[in-house]
Amino acid sequence: MQYSISRRALAGLVGVTGLALFGGAQVHAQAARSANDIAASVPLDVSEVATGGGWTDGGKTGVYRTIVVVSGSNDAPKAHVVVQWIGMKAEGGPTELVKSVDLKDVADAGLTNASVALEAEREDEVTIVVTSYDSDAKPSVLAFKATKPGDVAKTELPPSVQGQPGTKP
Repeated sequence: MQYSISRRALAGLVGVTGLALFGGAQVHAQAARSANDIAASVPLDVSEVATGGGWTDGGKTGVYRTIVVVSGSNDAPKAHVVVQWIGMKAEGGPTELVKSVDLKDVADAGLTNASVALEAEREDEVTIVVTSYDSDAKPSVLAFKATKPGDVAKTELPPSVQGQPGTKP
């Protein structure tokens, strides 16, 4: 199932417009800003944001978020995918950015663009599928598994994308 998320975490995401995209700033500091103002503050290098799944670590719970950043010049763009662990309050609102990790394998692959899908089949684990389409080459597909805050590693492609263009049989 793609984008699986608990009802409690989903309820908290409804209020995520109060959470600064990159600062982990407190919700009350952002509450006076409109959704449009917050969206306008997202850097133009951010091409995609996806949220899904849920994690627990000790007494903390939260959701996974991925951010695709395409930096560099128009002649030599370079895609990065950052995985974030967003902490949630017991009643469901976002509280803090717990951890953020730039996926080195994506940066090292030299991708010029990227799109992300999150697949959460169980709690405390999400599979991040990164797809890149280059006009001069075949698509590239990479997969990563994220668990507790800061723990993310390259993994095999999930069955949902095996056999698609850019994947190895």
